[in-house]
Order: sequence, then structure tokens, then C-alpha cells
Amino acid sequence: MRKLVLVLWIINGIWAQCVVNEDNEMECSKAIDTIQVPSGDLRAVTVVTITNSKFKSLNKEVLKPLTSMEYVYFIGNNIGDIEPDTFSEFTQIKELLFTQNTISRIDFGGELKTVDLFIFEDNIITNKATLVGKKLRNVKRLHLGNNDMKKLDWMQGDFARLIVLNVPNNRLRTLPSDFSSRVKLLQYLDLQDNLFTSIDNTMFKGLYNLIDLRLANNNISHIADFAFADLSNLISLTLRNNSITSITKDTFKGLHSLESLSLTENRLDDISKDAFQNVPAIKELHLHENTITSLEVGTFRNLNKLVGLDISNNYNTEWKPGMFKNLQNIIRIKLRRNDVEEIKTGTFVNLPALELIDIAYNQIKTIQDDAFDTITYLKELNLMHNEISVWNPKAFKNVEKIGKINLEGNQVKILQSQAFHNLNIKSIDFKDNLITRIEVDGFEGLDSLEYLGLSGNNIEELSQDTFRHLIHLKCIDFINNKVQRTDLLEQLPKVQFVFTESNEKTCLSEASP
Repeated sequence: MRKLVLVLWIINGIWAQCVVNEDNEMECSKAIDTIQVPSGDLRAVTVVTITNSKFKSLNKEVLKPLTSMEYVYFIGNNIGDIEPDTFSEFTQIKELLFTQNTISRIDFGGELKTVDLFIFEDNIITNKATLVGKKLRNVKRLHLGNNDMKKLDWMQGDFARLIVLNVPNNRLRTLPSDFSSRVKLLQYLDLQDNLFTSIDNTMFKGLYNLIDLRLANNNISHIADFAFADLSNLISLTLRNNSITSITKDTFKGLHSLESLSLTENRLDDISKDAFQNVPAIKELHLHENTITSLEVGTFRNLNKLVGLDISNNYNTEWKPGMFKNLQNIIRIKLRRNDVEEIKTGTFVNLPALELIDIAYNQIKTIQDDAFDTITYLKELNLMHNEISVWNPKAFKNVEKIGKINLEGNQVKILQSQAFHNLNIKSIDFKDNLITRIEVDGFEGLDSLEYLGLSGNNIEELSQDTFRHLIHLKCIDFINNKVQRTDLLEQLPKVQFVFTESNEKTCLSEASP
């Protein structure tokens, strides 16, 4: 059983009710106005956590009893002022955290040689704050998000060991000209939710060790060529939700190690054919929610490590044959909510690792022969909410197996004989189409099918042999049709759930690929 000791501690004339456990961790969750018992011995306390108190200021005398404290956390208080010498005599502090207070300035008179983590988020710190590198010589992680800073000029001297600098949600527009020389070992830089409008080719110059750079939610409209040329070790770059309109062949020059690039929610409409040739290690590329109308064949060439590609929510009217050719490691291609009307021959070829193609919410009417070729095992093809009226069985050449095809919300009227004879599918959904008839042998070849969705159609008649090929079917959804005889559905050998108007059983889950 943990030993708990009640301690009563006075701060600025206000008594705090605190608890110290056997690990010498003290937590003060509230302040009390009157007290008759003296405070306990705090010399052994190493962890101090004070939340939701009435304390408005701190000075050296207040903290004097806590001679051994190493971890200091003041969260959700009303502290607005910290005297410059408050921590000058504490030689063991490793983590210093003041979040959700009303601190407007930081000016430490003494050195904090042992501090590793320094967090002053959710305050009202302005440019008047002063952080001197030599006083924080060992700080590795510096978090100053959600304040009111316009510049980083208050970072004086060298922060020789700084690895993480987070300053999101301030009012920054630029970085000091000598910024990189002060933070030579910096690996993680978060500048999200600020007021940057452009990135020139000097802003990040010299940050050779940077791994993660976050610039989302600014108002960046222009990125100079070679802006990231020195960031040869950068792995992740986030430029989401800006106003970028174009990228050239030299925009990402030098990013040889980049694995993740997000350009989501910009205004991109001009992408050079060679724009991504300088990021050969890229694994995740996010281009969704832009204004892209077309991409040249070869835009994604040589991206042999690419795993995920998302170009959804754009204005593309055509995916040109060969656009995605030879992406040997691509697993996910998402192209939903564009304006494409036809999937042409050779659009998806030689993609041996591909598992997901999402082309939902386009205007696709036609899928040409061999549109999907040499895809070894496609786990899911999402074609929901398009305008397909006829299923083309010749679209899938050399496709060994498909886990799931979703054709919900299309305009298919007839399931023709042998429409799926060359496909090995586990799940297929024709919900909310216009199907009136299923031809004899319409499901021939679907020996492995486990889920069949036919709800919301206009099927009036089923023959005795309609489902004879579906020997492994487990679940069929047939609600909202016009057929009178549904007992044929219940005669299927392995069906566990049948969903019809006269049967309240439901398919608990579709067959998983």
C-alpha cells in the first residue's frame, strides 16, 4: 500500500492542501483559505504538481522549502508573474512546466543548467520574453505553443543541445537570420498555426539535423526553389492548409531522406512533372483537397518506395494510362471526389503490392478492358457513387484475387451472365443500383464470395439457379427489392444471415478481405 502524507504549504499567503506519496511526489490540486496546522517537511519532494490553484505569482522564497525538486509542473493556475531569480538556487530541476497560466514574460536571472524539458504553453508570452541559451545550456525540448509571440528574437545565445522546438499557434512571420546557428542540433521544429506567408531559400539554411518540420495552417503562398536544400535528413514535411499554388522541380531539392509529405488543403493547380523526383525515399504523399485538374504521366516515376498516395478532392477529369505504372511498393491509391468519367486501359498496371484503390464519388461511366492489370491481390476496390451502368469483366486482367468490390450507388441495371467469371472475390456490394434482372450464371466464378449486397434495387424475379454458384456465401442483403419469393435465398448451403423485408435478421458484418 502506498503511504500518503497530507502536507499543508503556504504560498503567497494562501495555504495549499497537498499530498506526498512514498515516491516523494507532491500534488496540490486546490488552495484553501484558512489553516491551523503548520506545513510539513518538503525537503525530500522531487516532483511538484500544482493544478487549479489561486496562486498568481512565484518567487524564490515561495519554493524555498522544496530544495530537492526535480520535476516542476504548474498546470491550469492563474500565475502571471515569475520573478527572475525564482529558480536560481535550484540545481537539480530537470523538467519545468507552466501551462495554462497567464505568464506574459520569461526572464530568468540564474542559470538552469540541469533543465532538459522546458514547457510554457498556453500562456500570453510576447516578444518581451527573454530566453538566454547559456542559462538553458542543457535544454533539449522547448515548448512555447499557444502564446502571443511575433518573433523568436528573444532566443539569445546558443541553445547548443536543443533538439525539439515547438512554437505553434503564435504570430510568427519569419525566423531570425541567425536562427540555424543557434540551434545546430535541432531535429523537430513545429511552426504550425502562425502567420508565415512565404518560405525563402535562407529560412532553414544550415538545419542539417532537422528530421520533422511542421508548417501547417499558415498562409504560405510561395516556396522558393531550393528552400529545403540543406535539410538532407528531413523525414517528415507538413505543409497542410496553406495557399500554395505551384511546386517546381526544385521546390524539394535536397530532401533525399523525406518519407512523408503533406500538401493537403492548398490551392495547387500547377505541379511540375519533375516535382517529386528529388524525394526518392518518399513513402506517403498527400495531395488531397487542392485544385489539381491534371497530372502528367511520369509525375510519380521512380518513386519506388511510395506506399500511400492520396489525390482525392481535386478536379482531375482524367487519369492517363501509365500514370501509376511501376509503383512497385504502392499499397493505397485514393482518388475519390474528382471528375473522372472513364478508367482507361493501362491506368492501373504492374502494381504488385497494391491493396486499395478508392475511386468513389467520381463520374465514372466506363471501365475499359485491362484498366486493372497485373495486380496480384487487391484487397479493396471502392467504386461507390459513380455512374457505372455495365460491369466490364475484361477490366481485370491477370488479377489473381480481390477481397472487396463496392459498387454502391451506381446505375447497373443487369447482372450479365459470366460477368465475374474471371474474378476471385470475397465481398461485392451492389446496394442502391438499378438492377432489375440477374441472368442465369450471373454469379458464375464467384465460388469464394462470402458477402453479397443487393439491397435497394428493382429485382422482381429470381430463378432456381440464380445463386447456385455461391457455394461459400455467408451473408446476403436483399432488402428493398420487388421480388416476391425469397425462400430461394434461405436455401443457400452456408448462408448465416439473410436480410429481406420479411426477415429481420441482418448481416452483422461484411466478409473481410
